[in-house]
Amino acid sequence: MASSRIAVDAMGGDFAPHAVVDGAVLAARRLDVGVTLVGDAAQLERELARHLDRAALDLTVVDAPECVGMDESPALALRRKPRASVKVAAE
Repeated sequence: MASSRIAVDAMGGDFAPHAVVDGAVLAARRLDVGVTLVGDAAQLERELARHLDRAALDLTVVDAPECVGMDESPALALRRKPRASVKVAAE
């Protein structure tokens, strides 16, 4: 088991969730850290399935089906979207 755990909003950023999942897998492989990926669980599981060693890594998925768009007011979006990936990851 890892000495620490980080939560990552896997749906935010350019090329998400593909690039975010790849980064999380790399961190789990090379560092003594567990990673919790937060976002649309179905999409995240599909991305994780590309990594054959996934079962041996300290990776978990937390379903958060809502996202905050680039054109949305952050404060308003977080009030209206309680299951937004960025909010759930921060909790």
